[in-house]
Amino acid sequence: MARVGNYQTAALQRGVAAFPPAVGSRALTEAGVFNKVGILAGIAVLAGAIGWHVARPGVVLVAVLCAFVAGLVGTYRPRTAHVAAPLYAALEGLALGSISQAYESYRHGVVPFVVIAVAIAFVLVYAVNRTGLVRVGRSFAVGLSAFGLGLVALMLLSWVIPALSFGGMGGYILFGPVALAWGLFALLADFSRVKQMAIAGMPAEAEWFGALTIMLALVLIYLSLLRMLGGGVGNRR
Repeated sequence: MARVGNYQTAALQRGVAAFPPAVGSRALTEAGVFNKVGILAGIAVLAGAIGWHVARPGVVLVAVLCAFVAGLVGTYRPRTAHVAAPLYAALEGLALGSISQAYESYRHGVVPFVVIAVAIAFVLVYAVNRTGLVRVGRSFAVGLSAFGLGLVALMLLSWVIPALSFGGMGGYILFGPVALAWGLFALLADFSRVKQMAIAGMPAEAEWFGALTIMLALVLIYLSLLRMLGGGVGNRR
């Protein structure tokens, strides 16, 4: 059985400190976390529909910066996740909707294809986690969420600030394969974290924290696949 570092992640330690074990109330479950991931995804899709038709570069810029702050707050202050997570989903969805529309207009069909690919990645990574063959520990997971959140912000900001786009092969590698690998590893770490949170007996309130970290990874996977499969949209700006 592969094992990477200490099994208890830094994020889990933050969660334990923020959420004492549930006593006399409903405890966190993996199903509860996944239900909230679905809620966040729904919020992102609705906001994305608005961004698809309405958002402009200035709106995208503001949405990205505000989403970055909401994601950081929810990640490092877990008790705020019930507010930060929906806010992050709405703001990130608004920005993603605008950018996705540009990719779709350049390469028809790429957005639904990427959405399906993200769903498949979710299922496959969860299956890998359930096998128990890989255990994600502190040395592997420290900074995953924070770095991934920063990478998402940089990818989105590069859309409205060309100087941040890192054009050429270097930009493609950073925002494509590297971002994709990071997102997949972060998702694996998140599934492991949620499992340990359930074992630790955290209250149901903590499900929003678990859902937020999973959402961060899914957004990174979505953006990296969109960048890799969407062609030269970034070069057309």
